[in-house]
Amino acid sequence: MGFFKKPANFESLKTRLKGGNFRQISENFLSLSSVQVLGYIFPLIILPYLVRTIGAEKYGLTETAVSFLGVFMMLTSYGFPYSASRQIAIARDDKVKVTEIFSSVLLLRIIFCLIGLVVLVVLTQTVSKFNEEKLLYLLSFGAVIGDVLFPIWLFQGLEQMRYISLLNLSARIVILVLTFWFV
Repeated sequence: MGFFKKPANFESLKTRLKGGNFRQISENFLSLSSVQVLGYIFPLIILPYLVRTIGAEKYGLTETAVSFLGVFMMLTSYGFPYSASRQIAIARDDKVKVTEIFSSVLLLRIIFCLIGLVVLVVLTQTVSKFNEEKLLYLLSFGAVIGDVLFPIWLFQGLEQMRYISLLNLSARIVILVLTFWFV
């Protein structure tokens, strides 16, 4: 009989889902789900075009640069998406504290980004493999800068996933249009 017993937190979950919370949770779920789905659809649209247009070798080179710069994205994140969004969620009603957390995290991420840029410039100057495609690596670093300046962790902490999905969709459409236009 104990197997079919309701968990102790089931009643608190039901009360939390009543009213405006259910709407907010549903909206956040749908927003994040749409971001995930778009994350799978857009590459399916753009990948065949890029491989056909620039060739497999050049496409592989650009993907290598993107993968390498993923390390810089990881370093500039430094766990902030978890710790900062948690702190924002805790201090959500205190605008001064939210501003303080936002400013601190953004400043640290910018410092990490600048350090990463210096490391990348040194690598492109000293390592021949990086020097051959210096422009590609330096231009690709724009993705790291965009990642640093876009505060997903803030919207997650404030539970405003709608903004994440709208900005993500807008960015993906711009990238898609620019890719077809320039490539």
